[in-house]
Amino acid sequence: MSAQAFDIKTSRAFFNELLAQYEEFKQNPTSSRLAINCALWSYHLCEWIKAENGEIVTAAHCPSLTTMRDIGNGTKHFTIDRGQPTVVATELHGGDFSDDFNLDFEISTLQVTTADGRTLQFDDELKNVIQFWSAHPRLVNRSD
Repeated sequence: MSAQAFDIKTSRAFFNELLAQYEEFKQNPTSSRLAINCALWSYHLCEWIKAENGEIVTAAHCPSLTTMRDIGNGTKHFTIDRGQPTVVATELHGGDFSDDFNLDFEISTLQVTTADGRTLQFDDELKNVIQFWSAHPRLVNRSD
């Protein structure tokens, strides 16, 4: 149980807060503030799981956690100076169409560029992490 997180005491409660952040992000999917909050919450859930259960969750379990880690650490520390980040750049890509359209059209999105030159959609990466955590046995069917 965390003594420094007010009424968020368990990994399940932390996960519920992540889900609330995610719902906000889905309403405004080009918000850097909401994206960064989701990245921080989704990656740091790994630490809560480890503290409660001793289980170490890594990108081997969910590769999109690497994206969340790099965005979270790059935001908190201004830059990543330990190890080789997978994420080398992020941007708000401005499109000509509203987000009522899909990616077949030129819509505004938050994009992530990786060290190997791929361009990822932040919302896809976040959705991968949410799906991973939603199925995690330490979080499923807990009432706390």
